[in-house]
Amino acid sequence: MKIAVISDWFSAGVGYAENFLPPAFARLGHEVHLLTSNLQIYATSPDYEKIYRTRLGEKKVPLGVWSEEGVTLHRLEGRTDRFGVAIPQLGETLTRLSPQIVYCFEIACPTTVTAAVHRSRTGYRMFCESRLHSSLGQSSVALVTTVKWLLKARIMGIRTVIENVDTFYPIAPDVARNITRYLGVPPERCRLSNLAVETSTFHPSNDQSQRLARRV
Repeated sequence: MKIAVISDWFSAGVGYAENFLPPAFARLGHEVHLLTSNLQIYATSPDYEKIYRTRLGEKKVPLGVWSEEGVTLHRLEGRTDRFGVAIPQLGETLTRLSPQIVYCFEIACPTTVTAAVHRSRTGYRMFCESRLHSSLGQSSVALVTTVKWLLKARIMGIRTVIENVDTFYPIAPDVARNITRYLGVPPERCRLSNLAVETSTFHPSNDQSQRLARRV
């Protein structure tokens, strides 16, 4: 099966879902493409130079296509706007690759809207995670928060996402409440799915002495 995973940004070796999920699909025997921008994670942070540059390097990395851990990594030009990161060539790339499955990491993102718009051209099935925790809200006033997210959903075209995503995966109960309340995602289309553990990295040691040492 050909799977396309879409991430707004990517930094090698950092350890988020975009680093671990595509190789996990590849180990199951699938052809996996990670479509991302040429931006490092947190590239839009005003503190990038002070906090992240020492570890990650420049905000932007070269464009191109590489193979890493059995995954084809596509670095496409990324642009930032008030809604997040947009990748102008994403739709064209999806049409050319013609995947059977597309997986996105958030609902209210320009890249997810693009994937939803182009679904009709290739007929892939589409799945979308969400991490819209309550702590991410910028206002403690419920009415203000509701109006803000409803307006954002309308302006961005979230209705197109809702119409084209087969299943949404909120990672916690508050996320499920938020995406149904603020973005209008039907509850019956949600499947609560906690963040997983990458067991090839995080697993009990087979060395008995190490296991005993950690219990002290």
